[in-house]
Amino acid sequence: MSMEIKKPVTLYLSYAQQDKVLKQEFEPHLASLQQVGLISQWIERQVQPGNDWSQVVDPRLLESQLYLVLLSPSLIASGYCSGAEMQAAIERSVKRVVREMLICPIILRHCGWADLPIERFQPMPTNGRPIAFRPEHEREDIWWGIYRELRGLIKNHLQNQE
Repeated sequence: MSMEIKKPVTLYLSYAQQDKVLKQEFEPHLASLQQVGLISQWIERQVQPGNDWSQVVDPRLLESQLYLVLLSPSLIASGYCSGAEMQAAIERSVKRVVREMLICPIILRHCGWADLPIERFQPMPTNGRPIAFRPEHEREDIWWGIYRELRGLIKNHLQNQE
């Protein structure tokens, strides 16, 4: 049974500049989500080394319904994961009667994400194994699995918003 998409979600993607290659591996799957009408667009926030993210909140985050964060030591070292933007996303996800935002952490590399506020959200891949150290032929299967999980999450979110 096909579900008619009424209003696709806006996706906000955060990643460290050092993880750009892995982000590019996943982009075709984001484009597929856009082509089938589940996301309207994706907005990228590239976290640059040396910037203080503790007080910075991108206003586009507040208009998004899906927050993807690509977790790595570089992202955590930036202070981004404990900063104002991450806190704003978490508040929109957990402190409302109707969830305004889905948060989907994706583990790219081994890092201390479990010691941060984002640890309350189920990461992808669901087995918790980082993507970066897998052989390339396995990574494509992992990205495909993440695509399928996101597709299901978005469809459920849209149905619950009706």
